[in-house]
Amino acid sequence: MIKRYVSIVLKLFGLGMVIGAGGLWAGAAVKTRSKYRDEQTLVGGAIWSQTIIPIGFMISKIAKEELDKFVQAYFLVSGVIILVSTGAFLIYGECKTMKTRVRREIELSITQLRVIETYDRIYLSIGILCLLAGLLALADLVILLC
Repeated sequence: MIKRYVSIVLKLFGLGMVIGAGGLWAGAAVKTRSKYRDEQTLVGGAIWSQTIIPIGFMISKIAKEELDKFVQAYFLVSGVIILVSTGAFLIYGECKTMKTRVRREIELSITQLRVIETYDRIYLSIGILCLLAGLLALADLVILLC
């Protein structure tokens, strides 16, 4: 009984982080980074899939129509893989970009530099939120298996 409530709370926190990442992603200037379309697809897919699936899980838990543990474990494992890989990819990419940006600072004007700094911070934040949501999904998987 208590596992059910803990699972719902973990899903709510994870969903909140994914929705927060989606809000940051929607507010980011996607057109300024058009050469990274695969990155946009990865971020968008992770956000949309991990918004819809936990809502379905919560509805099944609240309605007491439990899904089979194998089905739940499959979706939790896929969610962990999607979120952790997206978060790690974004964090690695943004840290790499920040290191190379230091070399280019002399060539850019101040307004261009502000746009780049804000943009890098947004995608770094999205990566951190995805990584944390993935860790919460992993905790939910551990609770499911125990």
